[in-house]
Amino acid sequence: MQNGLKRKIKIYFPRENSSGWLGGVNYFKNLLYALSLVNNNEFEPYLSPKNPKELFRYAKKINGIIFIKDKFAHKILGKKYDRNTSVIKRVDIFSHCYKPYSDVCSISWIPDFQHLYLPDMFEKKELEQRDAIFKDIAKNATLVILSSYDALNDFKKFAPEFAHKGRVLNFVSYINPKIYDLTDRKSQEIKSKLELPEKYFYVPNQFWKHKNHITVLKAVSELKKQGIDIKIVFSGHKNDYRDKGFFGEIAKFIEENNIQENVKILGIIELEEVFYLMRNCIFIINPSLFEGWSSTVEEAKSLGKNIILSDLNVHKEQNPPNALYFSALDDKQLAEILKEKWQSNSFGPDFELEKSARENMLARMKKFGKEYKQILYEAFELYKNK
Repeated sequence: MQNGLKRKIKIYFPRENSSGWLGGVNYFKNLLYALSLVNNNEFEPYLSPKNPKELFRYAKKINGIIFIKDKFAHKILGKKYDRNTSVIKRVDIFSHCYKPYSDVCSISWIPDFQHLYLPDMFEKKELEQRDAIFKDIAKNATLVILSSYDALNDFKKFAPEFAHKGRVLNFVSYINPKIYDLTDRKSQEIKSKLELPEKYFYVPNQFWKHKNHITVLKAVSELKKQGIDIKIVFSGHKNDYRDKGFFGEIAKFIEENNIQENVKILGIIELEEVFYLMRNCIFIINPSLFEGWSSTVEEAKSLGKNIILSDLNVHKEQNPPNALYFSALDDKQLAEILKEKWQSNSFGPDFELEKSARENMLARMKKFGKEYKQILYEAFELYKNK
């Protein structure tokens, strides 16, 4: 074995992933699948049932993953299991742990540093908590995963004395080929169930303040004043824990600007339905004010779909084919892009982009898996030799 041991390296994923953060759940689904593609019997991943049911069901389909319950962890993994700190002494690597320990090989993941750039979107207490958690990660983790070079640069500024621990791991979103093979009957069922318009743009982001839905709605309102009635479909969680009244503000804007007929809000839908909407829309839109590495963009790249993006550095780093960019708060600029695409584009798949995406999917997922595997080995060696 590459690790020099006569046994597999045991990896434990102790992080409790919020079911409210669907992007986080999908991140771990993709990570586990990518690892499974390149795991040549070297690693033994362990998952706890504390993870969301969707992730747990998905992981059960992947060979080699072992599931544990807290009270039985010590029997499966050996030695003492401390419920309070989630430390399992016989595990070789804690991966993506939110609370690293200096006496355990720990790889932590910092999704982004949004709170440093958009502090007004957080309570003072949470700003302090995030600072404390990220400083603890920087100090005690063996290595720290950042999803982009943009985020790595932020990490270097945030914790310069620990900058050497930062590693970039660009995640890739897996698209099940079945999405391309939906029967006409199944497609019609989805379309009927969701009551979709014939032609639409699609925004698949959670209704969180930094996702910047308001700029899209202002663009829709601007076009309506010009006599151009475009259709936008939104999906995603309607609750922002930081601002309980945020969705109410969105609903109020829609009503006051009389764009109810232009906007369709679906809330949380099945992933298969998300991909159907992506595949059949005119363009996907991600107007976000901040991202660590956008899952919406990755899904568009993997599916083979055109996308309109706010001009964040990280969006440009992700570099989806044929992307169009607009200044994040410039609804007039976005309105012009939407008008041009509404008038010149039909709905439905982009078969040329799809063909390229399908051909590259397995190689992209394997590259993701190999890069993660390299980080696992590096952390293991660093900890072993410290």
